[in-house]
Amino acid sequence: DGHLTDGGATEAARALGFEVDGAIEGVTGKHIFTHLEWHMKSFILPVPNADTDGFVRATPKEMENTYAIPSAFRVFVDYSKENKQ
Repeated sequence: DGHLTDGGATEAARALGFEVDGAIEGVTGKHIFTHLEWHMKSFILPVPNADTDGFVRATPKEMENTYAIPSAFRVFVDYSKENKQ
């Protein structure tokens, strides 16, 4: 329940082992299920020299053509494509 703050997002990334250089609030999204409504918030976290072992790095084009992204998260993929993040 609720949303992370920019500081909370930074701490969550650090808990995964990333060296984070601040946080920038990104796009928000809303997804409605038959009985539930999600209000989602994103953050852009600059991660210089990231060690991404164990994570998948994908371009927006790869996300669109290769991976099954739930429709709830489409707004974030579209934002990524538009802003080349």
